[in-house]
Amino acid sequence: MLEGPEAAQAGSMTAKLKKSVKGENPSACLQVGLYYYYTVKTKTAYKKAFELFTDAYNLGEKEAIINIGLCYLQGNGVKEDKKEAVKCFRTAAEKCNSGVAYHNLGICYENGFGVRKDYKKAIEMYGKAVENGEKAGLEGIKNVYLKMGKDKN
Repeated sequence: MLEGPEAAQAGSMTAKLKKSVKGENPSACLQVGLYYYYTVKTKTAYKKAFELFTDAYNLGEKEAIINIGLCYLQGNGVKEDKKEAVKCFRTAAEKCNSGVAYHNLGICYENGFGVRKDYKKAIEMYGKAVENGEKAGLEGIKNVYLKMGKDKN
């Protein structure tokens, strides 16, 4: 157990983190949201993560919209809405040139999540993902070409 100055410092740090997560620090909101989403993984945690991602985005953490889109896509913390997910990914792709957002759009077009299934558009989005540093786009392109070959047979 901490005593003296160490206890005071730990208490101060905890207070700062709580204050940051209450919507005053967009980066802290995003990071704690990611913790809830990927580590805690309960229904309550997903709702809290969605709230924190939204706070982060509204406070200027523009790429948080990707996480909001993921919540909509998977129905975690919010009612599933694949069309809304696509809107979020498009926003991140266009405003942030986010490779992850382009990759997620590729997944949506490849599978018809919130949009009409369109392999050509999926390949385009995966290509933009790669151009913007998301190497997983290469695997996406390969998978779409494999699907296109199977669909012809």
